[in-house]
Amino acid sequence: RYFLTQTSFAPYVALGLARWSQTGSPEKLNSTWSFAKDSGLVFSDGNIRKNEVYLQSSSVGIHYLSEYGFSATLEFTGLFSYETNTFIPWGGLSLGWYF
Repeated sequence: RYFLTQTSFAPYVALGLARWSQTGSPEKLNSTWSFAKDSGLVFSDGNIRKNEVYLQSSSVGIHYLSEYGFSATLEFTGLFSYETNTFIPWGGLSLGWYF
């Protein structure tokens, strides 16, 4: 994560690379997280497709941190699978309090 400014409202960009390995039941993974089949880890019927896939994440967001410890982040992220060339976008909001 790279913060573009060092102010209370700090916009940022982030990049990540991950290796996702298959452990446990592929049927459970397929039923609990739909991106498992989109990423190429399991088939749509729940059978294992690959033991591991490589994923890249890209994010842009803004982070707010007050003098009194309140924190909020609004982020838009995309996850890309090199196995299937699939890109899934999503967003998130997080709230926190530092003390």
